[in-house]
Amino acid sequence: MKCSIKNAVRACTAFAALCSLAHVPLTAESRAIDLFRRIDFSVSSSASLPFKDMAQTSLGINAGIRALFRDADVRIYEAIPATPFEKAGSFAGFFKNAALPQYGASLSLQRFITFPLTVKAGTLSASGSFSRLASPELTTAVSPFTKSVSTKTGIATLLPSSGNGKKQLAASLDVRFPKSWKLFDGSGGTVYYRADGTFAASTDFLIKFPRMIAAGFSLTGGRFFLENKSSSWFSEMPFFKSSWFGAFAVQAFVSSPHFTAMNAVNAYTQPDAPARFTFRSENKLTLGKFTMLFAGFAADGTGIFTTDSTTLRTLAQVRVAPQYTWRFASPRLPSLTLGAGSLTQRKYTATTNSAYETEKFSLGAQYADKQLAARLSFTADGFEFSRSEGASAQNSTYTVSAQFTTAQGKLRPSVRASCAFSSSASSQSIKVSLATLGKKLTTTTSAGFSLKQKKNAYDSGNATLSFSAAYTTKFIKYAFKVSATGKY
Repeated sequence: MKCSIKNAVRACTAFAALCSLAHVPLTAESRAIDLFRRIDFSVSSSASLPFKDMAQTSLGINAGIRALFRDADVRIYEAIPATPFEKAGSFAGFFKNAALPQYGASLSLQRFITFPLTVKAGTLSASGSFSRLASPELTTAVSPFTKSVSTKTGIATLLPSSGNGKKQLAASLDVRFPKSWKLFDGSGGTVYYRADGTFAASTDFLIKFPRMIAAGFSLTGGRFFLENKSSSWFSEMPFFKSSWFGAFAVQAFVSSPHFTAMNAVNAYTQPDAPARFTFRSENKLTLGKFTMLFAGFAADGTGIFTTDSTTLRTLAQVRVAPQYTWRFASPRLPSLTLGAGSLTQRKYTATTNSAYETEKFSLGAQYADKQLAARLSFTADGFEFSRSEGASAQNSTYTVSAQFTTAQGKLRPSVRASCAFSSSASSQSIKVSLATLGKKLTTTTSAGFSLKQKKNAYDSGNATLSFSAAYTTKFIKYAFKVSATGKY
């Protein structure tokens, strides 16, 4: 049975009262222990108003509570997805549509044993090498301002941060080398188990050398359920019985002030083959004011089933992003960066049993100092090449975007604008926001609108207004957000 917001609020209130007792200084011994750190309350709501059909006006609510202790982190969130008033019938009807709560807790046992050990349980999400097994290819974003290459290895598990999503119940165990082992500080292993039977484990070794040089190596393996989602015998893959299959990942990196390289090899057992492989490499080279980021991805062929039961459509990728930065002598520490980026992909289409290439480019300039930041970028996407049809720019899209942010005491005003156009459609958007940064109170107010045209005629548009605030005391933090979107 789905939990209602009302019951969740009651439970959270009772829980908050119990948490607050953990800080009551009943004795000198209790003051010394000082287990309780802070408790966070958060509430947000969003409304959608389609002016063409006001009967479809909808409302969504998200609420949560988080309690932080010296060695523990406990969270619970509840959400009501966007529900039309017409469907809800009444305000009480919204609560009947509440989603299952997202919750979790982590406990550090480092104070009781000689090495860092953290236990987590709840509706956890797994990232790192776990998510790389599901999506081994490079991201398709091509930013001319990318600055770094991630060198994180192994599995990372995260507690929920909102009531959205439908994560399954899971548990994880993370153990690390003691900090006294300075040469291997950060090394360890993680075990992750999900209620549906999915299991994964990783071990990673990190070695730190003098002069900001580090190297690492990681092994990840697990079992994942591959489901045959095709109802046709004439699909891309031969018919197979849904079952458990293994997947493995090997990651290795080296990092220094001038060069960073992150490499990964994934292996997947398949219904029709002993193993299939993917290869991924991300690198960064810095020579004075010049920085070059280059990355590549390759699969050993078509039809690889990844760990989320989807077929990998990307066969190869090459991404290059050079940058040049000028730094000027001034108390405000100004800098000017010129950058570019390109992404070439080779993809596969099962319906036509053919491969094709796509191209994406970007150019940009960015200025930043202690008081302001401004950037201007241009992106061209959607160029396709195939042996059968040659080059094609019918689906190409061109986007120009600009952003400006400044700091005026406690105020942080910013403006973002973009314009995209293709042979058949175009769109424009602008967003203005103002943030105030206080010692205890922070607020953000934003307003924006967007327009879309198709074949030189107006198609649709929307306007958004939002306000958020956070008030922090020594032991309690309150966060509130409300937003409304009008569609016309």
